[in-house]
Amino acid sequence: MLPRNSVQVSPWWPPVWSHQFSGLIASLVLPVLATWRITHVLWAEEGPWDLFVRLRRWAGARGTRLFECFYCLSLWVALPIALLVAPSIATFALDWFAFSGAAILLERVTAAAIPPPVAVWREETAPDAADE
Repeated sequence: MLPRNSVQVSPWWPPVWSHQFSGLIASLVLPVLATWRITHVLWAEEGPWDLFVRLRRWAGARGTRLFECFYCLSLWVALPIALLVAPSIATFALDWFAFSGAAILLERVTAAAIPPPVAVWREETAPDAADE
């Protein structure tokens, strides 16, 4: 027999107690981390057997530029996560943009600071009158 506050998700999964998945961690931290991780995997990583590289090439060959922009991709990744987490339609849009925005901030914080390329300076000499 299950405790009163538990939910049986499926016969092969153990019961989930509602207090384990409530509060700040379940409603903000986990969705933000999931949004960032999935977006980062799809946008920048190769994956096993170059799976994500092939996915980006496949999408690019069909004219979509979805995987080129971390910001755009994070919106699409955050959409289903916000649908799963939002307790109401009223908070859905706020959650959607909050998860995407937080994933963008995480990407900015964790991205390696790549210095701009060094400018190459070439000084051309004026041709001599004798060379003409």
